Amino acid sequence: MGEERADQGSVRTSPSDLGLGYLAQALAFKPGATVGDVRRQAIDGLQEAERHVEALTQRLSVAEGPELNGLMEAYAEALTGLEMVDGYRARARNDAALAALGVTTARFVPQFPTIAPLEP
Repeated sequence: MGEERADQGSVRTSPSDLGLGYLAQALAFKPGATVGDVRRQAIDGLQEAERHVEALTQRLSVAEGPELNGLMEAYAEALTGLEMVDGYRARARNDAALAALGVTTARFVPQFPTIAPLEP
């Protein structure tokens, strides 16, 4: 399951149909990746959810009749999806993380620092 095979031992679960998962203990980045690259990768799903909500908002502004009803259902589902990725607070958390790295805002920084692996 992980990156290395176990030398010995076993795992028992209760209930017996319980699934196991693997979560890496460190994030892997491409060599030369910048903070901006990692940030963009991290918020990709959020941006997609935001674009979807915005597109539905535009369509809702001109829809009528049965189309309006269908779009309202799709809009409610899209908002739920945005809430599931914590879309309403994600930008503030992102800005706080960048500030902790010494970057005040991603919109005005032309070059992000390069990410390097931590030495053990």
